[in-house]
Amino acid sequence: MIALFDIDHTLSDAFWRDEMIGVQSWDDYHAAAKDDAPVKAVIKMVRALAALDVRVVGFTARPEKFRGMTLRWLVENDIPLEGVLMRPDDDFRSAVDLKLALAAELAGGEIKDQILLVVDDREDVVAAFQSLGVTALQVFARS
Repeated sequence: MIALFDIDHTLSDAFWRDEMIGVQSWDDYHAAAKDDAPVKAVIKMVRALAALDVRVVGFTARPEKFRGMTLRWLVENDIPLEGVLMRPDDDFRSAVDLKLALAAELAGGEIKDQILLVVDDREDVVAAFQSLGVTALQVFARS
């Protein structure tokens, strides 16, 4: 079974970057993520699931070009993810459509049967997974 965890506003406290939206570029917004604080409560959940042999995977609407920075941040904060699914650089779908597609690809099209849990900050993402019969939790995660 697979547990999917969002990164921005879920594993990382990205609220301080929100003032950049609409003022600076999305690239600047995502690049600043290297300075996010970890959200300890959510990270404890990741560690507990990983200890139970659940496949814990990150998924994010961040573009692929930020993979290196994202992986460094995860290692620096000792977050044991099996992998990270990211937005292709030329993909401009909504976060909901993107995350459903990433999950379907990872689960071999069997989202309801393979995805145990989704943890995300976005109400629309959580609702989309719940509509498929997946347990999905919305967090308001601050460090």
